[in-house]
Amino acid sequence: MTGILGVLGTGPALLVLDNCEHVIRGAADLVRALVSSSRDVTVLATSRAPLDLTSEAVYALPELGLDTSVELFTQRARAARPGVLLPPDAVAELCRHLDGLPLAVELAAARVRVLSVLDIARRLGDRFALLRGGARDAPERHRTLHAVVEWSWNLLTRDARVALRTLSVFPGGFSGEAADQVLGGDALPLLEQLADQSLLTVTDTAAGVRFRMLETVREFGAARLAEAGGESARADGGIVVAGAERPATVGKLPAAGDQLPATGGHSVASGGGDEAVGRFLGWARDFGVAHHDALLGAEPLPAWERVKAEQDNLVAALRHALARADGPTTAAVTAALAALWSTDSNYPRLAALAADTGPALSHYHPEPAYVEVARAAAVLCAGSLFNGSHVARQLVTLRRLPPAPPDTLLRATAVVLSAVPEMVPPDHAVLRGLCASERPLVAGIAEGVATYIWEYQHDIDRALASARRMLAVLAPIDNPTLRVVSHSRISELCLKTGQEEAAYGYLKVALETLPRLGDEHDYIGIRSGLALACLQRGELDEAEHWLRQVADGNAQQDAFYSPDIGVRAEIALSRGLTETGLELWRGAMERLAHAGSLFQDDPWIDPWALQIQAAAVTAHAYADRLGLVAEPLDRMRERLRRLLTGPPRTPMELPVYGTVLHALGVAGLRAGGAGPEADADADVGAGAGARTVAVRMIALAERLRVLREFRPTMSAARARRAAEATEDTDRAAYADAVSEYAALGRDELRDTARALIEDRGGTARSPRSSPASPGPGTSRS
Repeated sequence: MTGILGVLGTGPALLVLDNCEHVIRGAADLVRALVSSSRDVTVLATSRAPLDLTSEAVYALPELGLDTSVELFTQRARAARPGVLLPPDAVAELCRHLDGLPLAVELAAARVRVLSVLDIARRLGDRFALLRGGARDAPERHRTLHAVVEWSWNLLTRDARVALRTLSVFPGGFSGEAADQVLGGDALPLLEQLADQSLLTVTDTAAGVRFRMLETVREFGAARLAEAGGESARADGGIVVAGAERPATVGKLPAAGDQLPATGGHSVASGGGDEAVGRFLGWARDFGVAHHDALLGAEPLPAWERVKAEQDNLVAALRHALARADGPTTAAVTAALAALWSTDSNYPRLAALAADTGPALSHYHPEPAYVEVARAAAVLCAGSLFNGSHVARQLVTLRRLPPAPPDTLLRATAVVLSAVPEMVPPDHAVLRGLCASERPLVAGIAEGVATYIWEYQHDIDRALASARRMLAVLAPIDNPTLRVVSHSRISELCLKTGQEEAAYGYLKVALETLPRLGDEHDYIGIRSGLALACLQRGELDEAEHWLRQVADGNAQQDAFYSPDIGVRAEIALSRGLTETGLELWRGAMERLAHAGSLFQDDPWIDPWALQIQAAAVTAHAYADRLGLVAEPLDRMRERLRRLLTGPPRTPMELPVYGTVLHALGVAGLRAGGAGPEADADADVGAGAGARTVAVRMIALAERLRVLREFRPTMSAARARRAAEATEDTDRAAYADAVSEYAALGRDELRDTARALIEDRGGTARSPRSSPASPGPGTSRS
């Protein structure tokens, strides 16, 4: 040491010690002696572990940011093969999976000598086999990614190695409490050792301090775990469930009915690391029990942050639980995930969750300790997907559980949902009895269910009456979830019926409550609703304000189901910017086509897609620009024809039919009555007949109910003026049609719509009721 001090001299000096981790104790002794002997010596030591000296200031180097990773990859790839094709999006996506490790980026870039960027990305499932073969002048420990991690692994104590491989069961990071439970004791000393060797990162989050392994480290640990259990680990991102392989879902949300999405990275087959997986499931079960109803409490936000932080872990645990037929864990984890995804409006994942867990839970006989979590799982799935196709299994689960007094939101909802199969027409006595309950929670929730049943039966006025009673009954209950959901529901009905002032007021109440649920997320689309309400009120500046709030990330956005997709177009049209507005509407249709919908096999059947198309076509018709939307118009007409010739499915389809008929009617009038298929040489009589058909379409659309969120384009008054502004015969035809259609029942309305669609210029009229037919105004199911 004396010799070192002599070389450094008496003035200020900087001494650099590189790669100290494998001689950490000796390096620490040296540095301590140097700094205690000279005030003017500063030592910069690089190491994967700190020296643990009182005089030490530790600076942890972060992973490379994405932009830096992309730049480094690009430089190294062009050096390896100058003419290589480097698609920017593909390079960025590849770099996202390289953990921000400079060596991983360099080794991946070197592979462009023989592989394309997409080939490299596909092979990343086995990154340790792929990322090897560094420069010859690099140290041996830097020749492969495996060697880099193994270098740190070899510096660990035996207990720390066991901890690393055991904690690799967590794909989404973990808390200190979770580590304690899975490791079976006080994990703090082991976590410190792993963090000191840079094998764990420590982060302060809204859910508390969390530990995370880089995916590279986790894959290494998972492989060691599988070896310890006598099984080889999988590294292809798939998952083994009940003996069958399911591929990972990458880059998109699952459609309704899809299986649970893979979390990516390395999975361990349930045969490997059996004890570690068992402890992992115990943690997940206890977590689900602790949080199964927390998101429905008076202050749900802290619980939401905790569940959100554990989302990937819970998904992984659920796969293991389903594979092992572990009923308690399946119920507890389903309850926690359903609570998260229902408050997050993540309905595709919620539908997949219900589909995957419904069969298992409907056959599960819970022990007393797990009755409430099973009830929560069924309630949250069934209640959030009330109109979906995965509810039946959840209702079976509810009806088989022991009854409980409806003294909580979950239990009250369970009482109402359990009675859904008995809510049958014509008098709906069971539903009316629940709505009249002396228990406010039961009555309010029953009225909420009634709003959907009456709307389903094409009686929106009755649905609104139930919504108002729901608000009145639930008003004294201090529950932010109830408050936001109930006010959002009634505003939705108001927007559909042109009651924009009332909708605005209800949405503002919901917005004031939203911070208690997590204002930055706007799970239920309150700001998008406000944009619609302001558009309908003619408050264009305020509508743009709420759209900016959505675009700035203060609200959750959806590429497909998002009202802003048409609000911007309507604002432009209202400001007199006709060409801009029409271009925005055409862009909206293109956006839908690219985003896809829940109905992947046929996006044109989706009600939202049809509503957007109808509004876009109507806007172009009013502007005499039908030639720009001729193809969507033909496609929409054909889609409606096929829907009407098929079997009836639900009365909820009638407003969709009405919305499309509205567009076809306006387009028919603006195109001279015969629509885009009209023959230029058609005689005057045929043209007059076609105008009559168009007028009758508008009248029938009004009776079926038009979805009028996008106004002024979809305004009822504007369509009525168009129908009555041609000739006296057309005004008479409109009045006759309105009178005639008012007396028709549900099936007759559908038959009339089909006849009008098939008629290209005749005088289609409503089918006459036979003696066996229901009387005027009666709906037939």
